[in-house]
Amino acid sequence: MKRSEEKISYLSFHDALTGLYNQAYFEEELERYNSPRYYPLSIMMVDINGLKVINDTFGHYEGDKLLQHFASLLNSISRKGDVVARLGGDEFAILLPSTTAEQVHDFHKRIKKTCEEDSIKPIYLRPSIALGCITQKGEYQNTETLLKEIDKRMYQDKNITNCLRANTHRQR
Repeated sequence: MKRSEEKISYLSFHDALTGLYNQAYFEEELERYNSPRYYPLSIMMVDINGLKVINDTFGHYEGDKLLQHFASLLNSISRKGDVVARLGGDEFAILLPSTTAEQVHDFHKRIKKTCEEDSIKPIYLRPSIALGCITQKGEYQNTETLLKEIDKRMYQDKNITNCLRANTHRQR
C-alpha cells in the first residue's frame, strides 16, 4: 500500500517517460520562484526538432528513446537547483533561479554544443533543438506573459535553425 502511494505521489509530479518533472510541477515551481527572492530568474524552453518525423519513420519506440536521451543530456548539464521538466510531447522547460541573462546565454550555448557533439548512434537520436529563454530581473511579470515571450523566442530559433539547415543542404 505504501509503495503504491509513493508511486502515485512520484507520478503526480514527474513525467513517466523521462523521469523529469512534469508540466504541473513546473508551473507550480514557476509561480513559487517568480519573486524577487529568486531574481534574476531565468527560464528556458526547448523544443526537439523532427520528433514527429522520427516517430513516423522509425516508430514511437525510437522517438521515446530520443526523448529519454535528451532528458538525460539536460539532467547532466543542469545545476542541482534547476528545475528541469518535460512539458509534454517534444517540449521541455528549465527554471534557473538566481541566474543572469549572461549565465543563461552560456547555458543555452552549452546545451546546443552538447547536442551537436553528441555521439549517440544511430545518428537520428542526436537531438536537434530550438531554444528560447528569458530572464526576470526586477519588475514582476506574470508567468503567462513570460511563457508567451519564451515561446515566441523558441520558435524564432526554430525558424533560424530550419533556414540554416535548408541552406546547408542546398550548398552540398
